[in-house]
Amino acid sequence: VALGIYLLGKEVPVEDLGKHTTLFTDAEVEFTGIVLPGDTVTISAEPVFWRRRKLRSKVQMTTADGKIVASGTVSGMGVQFD
Repeated sequence: VALGIYLLGKEVPVEDLGKHTTLFTDAEVEFTGIVLPGDTVTISAEPVFWRRRKLRSKVQMTTADGKIVASGTVSGMGVQFD
């Protein structure tokens, strides 16, 4: 979501950013580990494409010791509302 907001901010005037939101449209994620309450995780994303306010990113979630617990591809798009 943060990456989508950042990229949208590069296209939309600052005064109009409050009239937009980022919505998820698709996700393909494989969970390979368990995260328990109190565990610390880091989520990283790499954009695959950004066109016409549509974003697809490779994402990965790792624990504090570097173990990958989830990875996949997520998609979303920036939507304007009035």
